[in-house]
Amino acid sequence: MNVVPVHVVPKPPGDKLCLVVDHSTSPYSINSMIDRQSIAGVKLDGIQTLGDSIRAFHASHPANPEVQSLVLWKSM
Repeated sequence: MNVVPVHVVPKPPGDKLCLVVDHSTSPYSINSMIDRQSIAGVKLDGIQTLGDSIRAFHASHPANPEVQSLVLWKSM
């Protein structure tokens, strides 16, 4: 089981706080478990890039005839 470090930092200007989730801290971080070769050349920012990557993956991996759609879940 891995636990992602969570920090709270002040949001300038004022006294509101911002929640920061650090996926790269520690040698056993979530990001350290991703093989760099498997994501080489992929831009990891933006919903457009995510959509393009999902469509490319879906096209290169023909679906099981019994499966009609690709489902993506996002957790916040």
